[in-house]
Amino acid sequence: MNFTKPIYSKSEVLELAGITSSQFNNWMIRGLIPRSALGFELVKITKAKYSALIPAYCKLMTYHTGHNRKQFIKELNKAFDQFISSETSNEHLTIGIAKFGSSADCGLFQNEGQAYALCPKDSVFVPVGRVIKQFIENLKNPTQHSQ
Repeated sequence: MNFTKPIYSKSEVLELAGITSSQFNNWMIRGLIPRSALGFELVKITKAKYSALIPAYCKLMTYHTGHNRKQFIKELNKAFDQFISSETSNEHLTIGIAKFGSSADCGLFQNEGQAYALCPKDSVFVPVGRVIKQFIENLKNPTQHSQ
């Protein structure tokens, strides 16, 4: 199954990811969402289609609450690159973000135990693998919208 095939409208992406239009526009304009890698197609000058990975990426972006997201975005891109290259998700893939989700200090881990052992106690742990799996299951079963 091609997970980077554009199938969703912007309104569907916003609903699935649980974000506002202004947040989404801000992230797209600033280039925080890797459009070409995740599946983006410009249908008309004012209309686009998005793959199932873009709402998952947006949902995961909401976990970082700080201003300096560069390292978080690098780690998130690594996780999505792993998924796209193998088309299977490691359900235990986790990103740990220090200072309750607002620090620039973060890392990608293969499982939750590794993240808990290596991150500071004040970290937030983002279940990247679980979120990707959830959005892929929604793609396979479009009648169920679990969030």
